[in-house]
Amino acid sequence: MGAQNALWTAAQILLSPDRKAAMENPCYPGLRDIVLKTRCDLVPVDVDGQGLPPEALPPGVDVVFTTASDQWPSNVTMPLARALHAAEATRS
Repeated sequence: MGAQNALWTAAQILLSPDRKAAMENPCYPGLRDIVLKTRCDLVPVDVDGQGLPPEALPPGVDVVFTTASDQWPSNVTMPLARALHAAEATRS
């Protein structure tokens, strides 16, 4: 039991075929595989030099998978201002 199990559990609780999830592109392949198994509508969002751009999140997303620090594989750390913007974007 470790990170993979925690990711699987979160995906099982949060996702289903009628939900939409956004995920960093590129992302950790293990997480992508887990999320794909839920059969949700998965939308990849390309990361830039500061991580996931909040303005690129599509409307109607139920769940966002992002990494605030050490994004895989780019190793980018998202600046605090962007992380707060991303959190706010997901609330609307």
